Amino acid sequence: MGAAEMKKKYPGVFKFKIALEALKGDRTLGDICREHNISPGLAHRWKNHLKEHGTEVFDISSSNSPTNGDLEKAKLYEEIGRLKVELDFLKKVVGG
Repeated sequence: MGAAEMKKKYPGVFKFKIALEALKGDRTLGDICREHNISPGLAHRWKNHLKEHGTEVFDISSSNSPTNGDLEKAKLYEEIGRLKVELDFLKKVVGG
């Protein structure tokens, strides 16, 4: 991985999506990283950050003055993330 790749900025929505995929556990972290062309260390950090700080951890809005549509989208992503984390937790509790 080159220096330019290490300094790449990723949107919050992308980070959130990767972190959720990693938390879900249906696929390996390596598979997710290969599909999205990111390093496993980066994906692992985003996953842990989401686990530790919840769905409000990433800046979902890409502009300084979000529109109503952007705010609604951010709220929906937060709700989806919260529900997925709860579902995954409940699946683990019931399954084991």
